[in-house]
Amino acid sequence: MWDSSLARDLMVTKLITVRPESPVLDGMDLLLQCGISGAPVVDEDRFLGVFSEKSCWQALNQMNEAVSDSDQLRFQHVTARDIMRTDLVVFSPGTQTLEATDRLISHRVSGGPVLSVQGEWLGSFSEHTAMKALLDMAMYQTPSGTVSSYMDTDRARLVTPGTPLGQMIEQFQETKYRRFPVVDHGRLIGQISRRDVLQAALGWLVGSVENDPQGLTENRQTNVPSSGRRLLVRDFYSDDAATIEEDFDFLRIVRLFHDNSARRLPVLHGNRVVGQVSRRDILKNAIQIFPVERSNGNMPQPLYLSSSGDSFPLPG
Repeated sequence: MWDSSLARDLMVTKLITVRPESPVLDGMDLLLQCGISGAPVVDEDRFLGVFSEKSCWQALNQMNEAVSDSDQLRFQHVTARDIMRTDLVVFSPGTQTLEATDRLISHRVSGGPVLSVQGEWLGSFSEHTAMKALLDMAMYQTPSGTVSSYMDTDRARLVTPGTPLGQMIEQFQETKYRRFPVVDHGRLIGQISRRDVLQAALGWLVGSVENDPQGLTENRQTNVPSSGRRLLVRDFYSDDAATIEEDFDFLRIVRLFHDNSARRLPVLHGNRVVGQVSRRDILKNAIQIFPVERSNGNMPQPLYLSSSGDSFPLPG
């Protein structure tokens, strides 16, 4: 039986927001520091839109066009191997979708690769594909099924260890994907997220943004043209972002997340943002409704991949 919760029951009210007159570099730094993919843009409590990773791509492109040819060349020497992650949550194709969803929530990741026993990439299971499984369970009363029935198998999202950073920026802009599996001779050796690429690109422009609570400073902005330092959040935020109201019910929100690429939906009361509901909030609520039977009784830890091609055990 499905929960009848409304948005006001699910939303969080302590929000990270940005203002339209903030420097765009500070907005980008804020997303990275807080580990979020977007933040509401507010002006005296009035909701204007969302500053997101997509906004960051647009700003980076504009700044990148003004960078010198020699700096551009150094930029192209950064490859997928340099920034990929190898501590991944992975799934076998037979993992139950609810168990896989529970793992995503517990490890606080938005998706992971599905691998064969040989370590070959078969697809990706994410919060978005979990929403599809959740909608099927709600609408058609189907069993939870396995990740093989819902994983995204588009091989156009694959990159190689030598894929340049600039190319990955373009691919993230042109596709809906939030992570690219890195494959070498058919085997998965790592994964790159939008955040990894954004971190690398911003780090190249202004220096490292890790563990820097003071934000961006002038002496870090070594490669940013003066025009880039004058860019503001208002130049790049999206004013047509999807939003919901406090009385939106659980199933309506699930449908909206399924049909929309957003990871968070601002909750509005009039023109004022009063909260936010994330995909993770919805999935956590669903896990509480349905019992999760884990394949081995414990929550598997993330796996550490080996670029040497050695085999490793899969969960589930």
